[in-house]
This record gives sequence, C-alpha cells and structure tokens, in this order.
Amino acid sequence: MRTLILLVMAGAFGWLAVMMDVGMGSAYFTQLRALGFASVEGVVTRSGMSEEVIGQDTFFKVDIGYRYDVDGRAYEASGFRAATFVPVLDRAQAEQLARAWLEGAPVTVRYDSRRPETAVLQPSFNGMDLLSLMFVLLLNMAALLLNGCAITTSAKAPSMQRSSRNG
Repeated sequence: MRTLILLVMAGAFGWLAVMMDVGMGSAYFTQLRALGFASVEGVVTRSGMSEEVIGQDTFFKVDIGYRYDVDGRAYEASGFRAATFVPVLDRAQAEQLARAWLEGAPVTVRYDSRRPETAVLQPSFNGMDLLSLMFVLLLNMAALLLNGCAITTSAKAPSMQRSSRNG
C-alpha cells in the first residue's frame, strides 16, 4: 500500500513538474527570443491594474494593451512580457508599471518578425523570473526524488515478500 501511495504522489509531482516546465519553458523561451525581436512604434490602447485577494495576501496585476503595425497590417497585443507568471506583489510597483504605459501614449513594441502577432514591451528578465525558475527547479528535484523512491520501493517490494515467505 505504501508503494502505491508513493507511486501516486510521484506521478502527481511528475505531472505537475512537466506541466510547469512546458508552460514556463515556452514563455521563457519567447522572452529570451524577444531580446532579438524587431521593434516598431505602437500606441497603448489600455492601461490599468487589478487587485486580487487570496487568503490574507493581496496581489496586483498590470493590464496593458497596445496596437502596432507591421508591413501595413495592424496588430493588437496585451501584456508587457511573455514570461509573467507571478503577479506584482507590491501596489507601488504595479502603479509604476501602469503609469509607465498610459493609454494613448507611444510605445516601442518588440515583435517576432516571423510571427508579428507575438510581441512584448519588456524583452528582459528580472528577479521574479529567477525566483520562479528556482521554484520549478526545486519542484523538478522533488519529482525526481519521489520517482526514484517509488521505483526503488516497487523494485524491492516483491523480493521482500518472497524472503518473508521463505523465512
């Protein structure tokens, strides 16, 4: 029974780690590629922030929308970064980001020349990116450890049963 519980936990942690790896990996890859994206001038179409209370903690999200033209074709995008997993934790920081891109203001948009609908305003990395990568690394290590324990336990289980019948 203990082996089954360990296998279920290992499977759940493994699944969670893989889903986070895929989701975050894709966004971080786009964020990294954005360093080499072409740039064009655009216009901010919406700028604001929202507040979300989870338990006793309050989190803030910045909502930025912008419009830009590439080769005569108009595009609209939202979000200032590709890799935005953790909401802004501080009201002052969220307000500062929202004020940086006021509605109607010109903005430099970095876009993927192969897929112009993919765009960001901030192509760089920040401390929260590194923190979330460290979290995912720890999650992957826990998943590997649990899977290793589950495999070891399930491999030992039949031999332990045989030896107890013989003894």
